Amino acid sequence: AFYQNPYWAVGTNRENDQTNRLVGNVFASWDIIDNINFTTRIGANSYSGVGKNWRAEQNYNEELQPYHTNVFSFVEDTEFKRNTYTWDAVISGKFNLTQDIKLKAIAGSAIFATKYSESFMRANNLSIEGFYDISNGTGEVETRADAEEERNIGFFGDIELSFRDFIYLNATGRQDYTSTLAAGENGYFYPAFGMSFILTEAVPML
Repeated sequence: AFYQNPYWAVGTNRENDQTNRLVGNVFASWDIIDNINFTTRIGANSYSGVGKNWRAEQNYNEELQPYHTNVFSFVEDTEFKRNTYTWDAVISGKFNLTQDIKLKAIAGSAIFATKYSESFMRANNLSIEGFYDISNGTGEVETRADAEEERNIGFFGDIELSFRDFIYLNATGRQDYTSTLAAGENGYFYPAFGMSFILTEAVPML
């Protein structure tokens, strides 16, 4: 060949992928009493697929195209799958401790889990022209497989005290555990504290 015919390339150089995905979410909320609420959410995202990539052999005329190298044939098969799940639950409450002091409190937990796997196979220099199957390759088949799994669990809380709606004190904390760290050293805590003052509420004339 003098050059690669584009119409020939369309039929003999292909990459096909097929993916199936399922996504779901569930939400529920319950007012236990007038000032206390419980909310929970569950989510799932799952997808899997297969892929096939192939190329036919093409040889160039050495006299017409001395600088082109011959194109060898190959076929690749891939498979992949990932499942991801999330869940969180929160209970919150609002309380009037006195006529001037109010309390807001939130406590909850969250879970994240994901699992992934993939595989890859490739065969080069196909024996039978037009038969794109791993068994048709010559030499050693290239293979690769990978898998990973991760889980995270967290617990959190938030407390806010207010005085006459112009002074606010806030404290939050969260404790997380992850499967990606070594056992016994896979938890970490991070707190936060805050204070705010609203001058326009304290001095109505402003």
